[in-house]
Amino acid sequence: MVTKKTVTESQEFAESVINTVREPLIALDQDLRVVSASRSFYELFKVKPEETVGQLIYDLGNKQWNITKTAELLETILPQKTTFDNYEVEHNFAAIGKRIMLLNARQIKRALGKERLILLAIEDITEHRAIENGLKKAHEELKDLTAELKRTARVKSEFLANMSHELRTPLNSINGFSEVLYDEVYGPLNEKQKQYVNNVLISGKHLLLLINQILDMAKVEAGKMKLTLSTLPMKSLLNDISLLVADMVSKKKIKMSLEIAEDLPNIEADELKIKETLYNLLSNAVKFTPEGGKIGIRRRKPMPQ
Repeated sequence: MVTKKTVTESQEFAESVINTVREPLIALDQDLRVVSASRSFYELFKVKPEETVGQLIYDLGNKQWNITKTAELLETILPQKTTFDNYEVEHNFAAIGKRIMLLNARQIKRALGKERLILLAIEDITEHRAIENGLKKAHEELKDLTAELKRTARVKSEFLANMSHELRTPLNSINGFSEVLYDEVYGPLNEKQKQYVNNVLISGKHLLLLINQILDMAKVEAGKMKLTLSTLPMKSLLNDISLLVADMVSKKKIKMSLEIAEDLPNIEADELKIKETLYNLLSNAVKFTPEGGKIGIRRRKPMPQ
């Protein structure tokens, strides 16, 4: 048997639960008048119990709940269903400004056979939606930035490749004519002239090496790096590289020793890449060796197995 005391205790329990929930809750009768509201409802919408309970929902807070979409939910959709979830409403409320709300509604049966109540839960998702929109905007901006970076990298690679090609063409001519002069194809040179031509040739080869490095960077970034393998004399390779850093060695007053065996075997490698590698190793040795220090190259023929 349900007694008045039991009903009172149930009501007190229900009100305690409602007031504990952080989301604003409001209970309406079938005429859409407020039966009760949670503490969080009063706090969020800046209204008082005495101006809320018994009022038609559309009249609450200077009619700030007179919202077309809310009426659609309460008068059209909810009578046809016992529940409804995540019904989004965007409205400019007089006391708290523009808000985006998610409405969740339930029809519940009252005790002692009384008519049903409508329990309306209101979730303010304004800040959450702002964060979502901000993340979406940031994602779009990041996509645009990524696309622009790819375009810039492609343009840079194309520029480097074109510039390297344009520089290599005349430099190859300079180096070629220097070799012709150095080999005295068209007549002998005195010692001084031969030294100067050799300096031009060494500097030209050094510059070509640097240009090739730039071109290689562009090829790596474009994913087009390919090796051109050939048979190379190791002794000549090491001697050539040592000549490329001779000027740097002289300026830092560093002593450079060469111990290169005469009977070194040939190697199979990409000439430009192996020269770049050896030059980088040797130039770094010069760069990081204090003035007056010593560096050197030592290469001996490997012992037979």
